[in-house]
Amino acid sequence: MRSKRLLKISILFVFFLTCADNSNAQEISKTDSLKQKLSVAGDSSDIAVLNKLCWEFRNSEIQHSIAYGIQSVELAEKYKDYKNLTQAYSFLGVAYRNIGNYTKAFDYYYKGLESAKKYNLIEQEGYAYINIGNLYLYQKYYNDAVLNLDKGLEIAKQINNEKILGYYYLNRGRVDIETKNYSQALQFLTKALDLRSKDKNLERQGICLKYIGDVYNEQNNYKLALKYYKESLDRLEKTSDIDLFADNYNKISNIYLKKGNYKQAFFYAEKGLEMAEKIGSKLRLRNANQTLMQIHKAKKNYKAVVEYQNVVIKYNDSLFSQELNEKISYIKFIDEKYEYDNKLRDLEYEHKIEIEKQKQVKNVSILLSVILIIICFVLFMFFRIKRKVNANLISKNKQIAEHKSELENTLEDIRIANEKLKELNAMKDKFFTIIAHDLKSPFNAIVNFSKLLLKNYHKYDSEKHKKIIKYIHKSGESTYKLLENLLLWSRSQIGNINFSPKEENLYQISIETIELLSHSANSKSITLNNEIPKDIFVKTDKKLYVTILRNLTTNAVKFTPKGRNISIKARTTNENNQSYTEISVVDEGIGISKEKIKKLFNISENISTKGTEDEDGTGIGLMLCKEFVEMHGGQIKIKSKVNFGTTMSFTIPTA
Repeated sequence: MRSKRLLKISILFVFFLTCADNSNAQEISKTDSLKQKLSVAGDSSDIAVLNKLCWEFRNSEIQHSIAYGIQSVELAEKYKDYKNLTQAYSFLGVAYRNIGNYTKAFDYYYKGLESAKKYNLIEQEGYAYINIGNLYLYQKYYNDAVLNLDKGLEIAKQINNEKILGYYYLNRGRVDIETKNYSQALQFLTKALDLRSKDKNLERQGICLKYIGDVYNEQNNYKLALKYYKESLDRLEKTSDIDLFADNYNKISNIYLKKGNYKQAFFYAEKGLEMAEKIGSKLRLRNANQTLMQIHKAKKNYKAVVEYQNVVIKYNDSLFSQELNEKISYIKFIDEKYEYDNKLRDLEYEHKIEIEKQKQVKNVSILLSVILIIICFVLFMFFRIKRKVNANLISKNKQIAEHKSELENTLEDIRIANEKLKELNAMKDKFFTIIAHDLKSPFNAIVNFSKLLLKNYHKYDSEKHKKIIKYIHKSGESTYKLLENLLLWSRSQIGNINFSPKEENLYQISIETIELLSHSANSKSITLNNEIPKDIFVKTDKKLYVTILRNLTTNAVKFTPKGRNISIKARTTNENNQSYTEISVVDEGIGISKEKIKKLFNISENISTKGTEDEDGTGIGLMLCKEFVEMHGGQIKIKSKVNFGTTMSFTIPTA
C-alpha cells in the first residue's frame, strides 16, 4: 500500500515538474526572442523591447528586470520617447515593489505620474494612480490606497478603459479583504474576473481567482476556497508568476491541514517551498516552512517540528528587520512625496497658464487679422479710386460722383468692420464670464470637500496634513470668492447687472450677511457686532447691498488681528433735501496709509497685508463696492489710521 502511494506521489511530482519545465521553456524561448531583437548600439526601436523584458523578468529575475528598465529609461530620455519613458517608470516601480524596496517603487511610480501629466498621457496616468494605490495597500495604508485607486477609476471611466478598470476592481477587492469587508471584496473581485475573462489573459484571470479563494478561505468556506485556488493554478500554469504559485500552494496546504488530510497538506507545502526557493522570497519561504512545521506538529513528529521552527524563527527575524527598514524608508519618502506633489501642482498650473496664453495669442491673432484685412481693403480701394481718377480726366464730374459712392461704400464697410470688432469684444467678455462661471463649480467642490476634511480634523495625526487641509480650505474659499467678484465685475462691464431697488429692513439684511461671514471671523476669534437699529428701512437692491457689505466686512476680517472687534453701524443723514442712510464697517485692524488709500479702488494695485496674514487684496471687491454704491446714488468713503483701524462707510437712500 505504501509503495503504491509513493508511486502515485512520484507520478504527480513528475507531472508538475514537466508542466513547470514546459512553462519555463516557453518563457525562456519568448525571452530569448526578445533579446535577439536588441541592437548592439541601442536605438529607439530597442526601448519597447527593453520595456517588455523589464516586465517579463519582474517576478522571476528581478535584478535583470531593473537593469532592463534603467536601460529603457536612458534610451527613452535620449530619443524623447515619452510614452515608453512613462511605461518604463511604471515597470521599474513594479520590480522594486516585488523586492520590497517601497521607497524606490514610490519614486518611480511618482515619476511615471509626473511624466504622464506633463505629456498628457491619460491612460498612463490612470495606471500610475492604480500602481500608487497598490503600493499603499502593500504597506497597509488603506485610506491612501483607496484615494489613489479612486483617481485611477475616474480616469478609466473617462477614457472607457476596461483594463485599468479591471486593475481597479482587483486592488479594491484586496483592500476589502484586508479590512474584512468580505461581501464587498467578492463583488469587486467578481467584476475584475468578468472584465479579465473578456481579454482572455490567463495570468490576470488566475490572480483574480486566487484572491476570490482568499475571501472564501477567510470565511472558512474551504470547499470553495480550494476550488478557486486550483482554478487559479490552472490559469497561472503558463505564466512566470512563481510568487503566486508559491502562495496558492501554501494556502491549499493549510486548508488540507485543517481538514486533517496530512498527505495532501504535505504535498502542497513541499510544492510551495520549492517555488519559494526559486524566487528567494523570504515571506513565501517563511510561510512554507511554517506550514510544514504545523503538519509535523499535527503528526506529532516533534523532532521535525523543532527543525522547521528554527527555520521559521530565522525568516521571522529577517522579515521583521526588512519590514522595519521599509517603515523607516517610507517615513523618509513622505518628505519626498510632498516635493512630487508640489511638482505635479506646478505642472498643472503651468499647463493652465500655457492654455490661457494660447487662447490670448489666438484672440490677438484674430483681431490683428481683421484689422489687417480692413487696412488692406481700404488701401486697395484708395489706389483703385486714384487710378480711375487719373485714367478718366474727361468724365471728371461723373467719376467724382462714382468715387463718392464708392467712398460711402468703403465707410459702410469700415462701420461694419467696427461693429464686428465690438462683437468680438462682447464675445471676449462673454467668454471671460463663462470661464469664471465654470471655474466656480470645481472650486465649490474644493471648498465643500475641504469642509468635510475639517469636520474630521481630529482624526489626523500629522501636523503637516492638518496644515495642508487648512491651506486647501482657506485657498479654496479665497479663490471661490475671487471668482464670484470676477463674475460680477465682468457682468457689470457688459451692463448685465439687474438693479432692482426695494424697501428693505437694514437690520435684517445685515444679520443675514454677518451669519455668512461668521465662520471666517470665528476662525480668528474676531467678534462681529451688529449695531444697526432694527427700525431703519432703506431703498436698495438686496443682492447688491449684501455684496457691498460682505466685501467690506471680509476686508475688515482679513486685516484685523485675532481677538479684536469689528462693528457694523448705521445712521441717517440729509444731503440736498434727500435722506440717506450711512452704513459703516469699523475694524480694529492694521489700518491703511494715505498713499495706499489713493490706490485702493484701482484694480491693478494690491494692498500688502504684512503683519497679519500672507494674502493680498485684489482691488476687485472694492471696485465692485464703489460701482454698486454709485448705482444706488450714494458714495463710499474711507477713514483710516495705521495700527489703529479703518472705517469704511457708504450711503444709500433711506426708504
